[in-house]
Amino acid sequence: MKKTLFLVMVLFGVFLVDNASQTYGEEMQMSAEQKMLWEKAQKGWEKWKKGDIESFKSGIHKDFASWPRNKVFPENKDAYANRLFSITLISYKLDPVKISISGNLALVMLYWTFTCQYGQFSGRTTNIYMKQDGKWYLTGNMTASCKKPAICPN
Repeated sequence: MKKTLFLVMVLFGVFLVDNASQTYGEEMQMSAEQKMLWEKAQKGWEKWKKGDIESFKSGIHKDFASWPRNKVFPENKDAYANRLFSITLISYKLDPVKISISGNLALVMLYWTFTCQYGQFSGRTTNIYMKQDGKWYLTGNMTASCKKPAICPN
């Protein structure tokens, strides 16, 4: 776990040093691997919409940690999947902002809007992927609302 955390911190450092910028709504130029990661992110949302939790969870690393926009502390793989799948996703729209790859780690940053049984919501997410045995796994996630500040401890 410490090694994964170190690798994630290194990836964020590389990401911050990267001078490329993307303006929201701009057409994003992607390499083949960036396109593959973007498709993987989109497929995850489609699996959520279809209610296919087992297939969804198969793309998540066993050491996954998520920090949802409305929680003070992170959650593990099962809590993340169960929370998402307790929401009936009716429709969604995703917009990629930045996809950064450094070795076997990648950041996929996106804006999203979705409609569910509770109404319409919008926000932004950073997904962290780790490539293991030639396959990309979702290993971390942090989400924040575009309308409200995130909840933080005092």
